[in-house]
Amino acid sequence: MKIKHFFLLIFYAAFAAIGCTRVDVPHGPLKVGDPMPDIFIPHLSNYSASSANFSDFRGKLVILDFWNLFCHPCIAALPKLDSLQKQFAGRVQILLVNKVPQAEMDSLIQRRKRSRSINMNLDRMVKRLVSITGDSALNKLFPHVGVPTYVWINPEGNVAAITEGSKITAENIESALDRGDYSLVQKEDVRLDASKRLLPELYDADKANLKYYSSVMAFVPNLRGNTRHFAADSAANTATIVKIGSLLDFFDDIYRYAPFGNPHKNPNFEYGKRLVLETSDSSRFSYDYSTGMNRDEWKSQNEFIYEAVFPLMPRDETYTYFLQDIERYFQIDSRREKRKKECITIVRTSNTDKIAYDGGKIDLVISYDEDDTFHLYGGLMSSLRYELSEVNKDTPYIFLDETGYSGRIQLELNAPLNNIDEVRKELRGKYDLDLVKEVRDVDVVVLRDKRPAR
Repeated sequence: MKIKHFFLLIFYAAFAAIGCTRVDVPHGPLKVGDPMPDIFIPHLSNYSASSANFSDFRGKLVILDFWNLFCHPCIAALPKLDSLQKQFAGRVQILLVNKVPQAEMDSLIQRRKRSRSINMNLDRMVKRLVSITGDSALNKLFPHVGVPTYVWINPEGNVAAITEGSKITAENIESALDRGDYSLVQKEDVRLDASKRLLPELYDADKANLKYYSSVMAFVPNLRGNTRHFAADSAANTATIVKIGSLLDFFDDIYRYAPFGNPHKNPNFEYGKRLVLETSDSSRFSYDYSTGMNRDEWKSQNEFIYEAVFPLMPRDETYTYFLQDIERYFQIDSRREKRKKECITIVRTSNTDKIAYDGGKIDLVISYDEDDTFHLYGGLMSSLRYELSEVNKDTPYIFLDETGYSGRIQLELNAPLNNIDEVRKELRGKYDLDLVKEVRDVDVVVLRDKRPAR
């Protein structure tokens, strides 16, 4: 019986020894408000004992500092932590928490000291603050992405706050000890997935921190609402550009600040005559009904949403960045060039003013009678040029205005505008104006495919 009791005694002693090194970790990470479990801490240094139960620190404010040797902010914070530990001795216990075992930690410190890649005071600081090394239990209770991460455990043994290093101050510690005030900004780690795009993940996590960016989205069906091409916000110190449409819409906005959609149907680009496409695929620039392709299908492939938010700057400067973005994103080179084009130029033949608007009509009136008589009241000379361009859009001519006349005009032409010879007779006979045919160097916008980088 004595032998049996002797073996039982050895068994219990061995089991007790094993139990002393076991760490029981509750399921799931802890959050603010949760009670801190009384886990066993097997590897302590710079403390009165080499191990402890967490309950041994009950009655003090415990600050866990999760850190590592390769984190410069962690190392830079050690002198401050040492000072705070001295200032609040007996009331606060700061615990450095590191996953690396003590022997490996000592070796790393000595190796980095020899290479002078580390603060020479690190060894002294680490030896003055209580450290937990070779940790796994606390890291499981408080999983985190970045270091340093600080966990505040109040004297009652509850998780009171999880913060960044900037919150570790004497004022905040005094507020916590004297008033139980732990109303600190909580640290929220964002774990990034390298297989996913960074901006959407960060934006979902913290929209308020998105300051400046440029982006292109694919076509969104049934998108409704007003968008401003350019907006300056002095309060937010930002300049914003928003544009929805095709590539030609983008380039038109950049070069003329006016929408035209299909340039072959708009006078701003002389119905395509001021646009030169030197690209391998011109179909992506504007929709062509003659292809038989469904318009919505074309838009889904060739319309986009561009948005950019820049620091506050003049409009012209933001449009320079807009142009660079579109050229870069879509691999297009664009520029203004002079090209020889067939033109019809409106000129004055005398200094006698026969076109001044008499003010008899308040609103601009542009009309055609059944006999093709053209009436223009209260418009500018550009109104006449636009009408000539519109009616003659299927001809090769670009219409120019070189009259220098800036006032409002009125005129009546008893000739169809597509009959240039008859219109000339009317203008010369009634208004001392003429239409001059000539080949001129005119401004055009040229779009080319970017050449592959060599």
